[in-house]
Amino acid sequence: MKTRIVKRLLLLLLFLMVFAVSLAAESRPKILLLPLINKGGTTSEECEQTTKQLGDKMQELNLFDLVVAPDWLSELNLQEYEYYNEQLKTKIRALGNFDYIIAGYVFRDAAAGNYTLAVVITNFKGRTQEYNKAFHGWSNLSALIGSQIDSLKNFKGFLPDQAAIRTRYLDILRKYSPDTYPIIDALMKKKSNFDVLDFILTSESLALGMDTAVHEGNHAYARISGKANLHLQYINPRETVEVPLTETFPSKELTTVIPGELRTFRFNTYVAAVISDTSTQSEGIYGLLNEFNSYYQGLHTVCELLPYFKSAVFSDNPGTYNQYLRPIYADYFAYYEFRFFIETYLLYAQKKHTEVFDKIMKNKNFLSAFRKLDAAWRKLLGNIAAIESEVHHAAMEYGVSVRREGKSTYIGLVGSRGIGMANYQETIDLLSEELKKDEYQALEQVLFQ
Repeated sequence: MKTRIVKRLLLLLLFLMVFAVSLAAESRPKILLLPLINKGGTTSEECEQTTKQLGDKMQELNLFDLVVAPDWLSELNLQEYEYYNEQLKTKIRALGNFDYIIAGYVFRDAAAGNYTLAVVITNFKGRTQEYNKAFHGWSNLSALIGSQIDSLKNFKGFLPDQAAIRTRYLDILRKYSPDTYPIIDALMKKKSNFDVLDFILTSESLALGMDTAVHEGNHAYARISGKANLHLQYINPRETVEVPLTETFPSKELTTVIPGELRTFRFNTYVAAVISDTSTQSEGIYGLLNEFNSYYQGLHTVCELLPYFKSAVFSDNPGTYNQYLRPIYADYFAYYEFRFFIETYLLYAQKKHTEVFDKIMKNKNFLSAFRKLDAAWRKLLGNIAAIESEVHHAAMEYGVSVRREGKSTYIGLVGSRGIGMANYQETIDLLSEELKKDEYQALEQVLFQ
């Protein structure tokens, strides 16, 4: 009898052990690592090698199931991995049922004299961004991953003396970009969830990522009042326009009237996006206006940071000039895109949603904010050529050539061809011509009267 009981207990114990192992395997987070991309100063080979190192190191921890994805950027014609891109999401789901997606990029940090790897870890099932930090060396990564997936957002604790870094970051922004600093200052004083540490790409060259911090901060600032159906459109330290939200329709309706040749870089993100809770869908033209503003504030920050880059970042490494000019070229043509999106939205509303159109056009504060932002954009864009010239002369002092040739700007040591960087002049030319058409000109006479 005792023997049978012991055997049954042993069988039960064995069953429980197998069940526990099975349950643990099922509960292990499933992670997809997307190939890291170049953000300046690195080669594709270095990015591939870093991706492999990162994947191998994470596999060694044996805390989750990890898959390294194929490089889908070229196939999908993307410059960065966009989680809201439906084609990308389809490919991810076809590859597996993942809990988290890890993406990131590698760039050479000239100020620190080394390479920095920045990663973003996204809860793919919930679509909420949990983490956006940088780290130096694999030991920090081991500590981060080892501290459990749910605590990834706490990675900032691995940055040395985060309070000092935050203070230094804000001091740079206050000194060099006094026009956009009040956005961040208001958010930090309000003790909101917004923290500039979320946008620090390196503890050395802190100006990197400031444009993104201000861009995202401006989105948060728009809702800082806490009032429903109201956006605060920050123009400058002296003026903020309160814009009440009237009835709208999703921007994706514009896909029926915008032809393929006019579907430029940000079309998929802000017009065709199918995620209903994005502002350009849930708030229509008011979401487009807030993006119009946020891209302006981000670009304005980069332009104002030029003296800081000249004094603390620029060197004989061509990559340092790439770091400065890349966000300018990435953002400055957003003016033409959002002018086109906003005006196309109004023309479409005039034909298909007359009541919506009438309410928007009677919204004096919307019109005021749009006009003021348009004037600010035009003034800023008028300074780009002078900024390029100043960067060129600063680079020459270090034996580096920065020259604009048509659709590309080439950066390299003097005497070399250099590496070309797209300046999106063709997009500017394309949309500028479209906005000259009679229907847009007639609308603008009303908008800017």
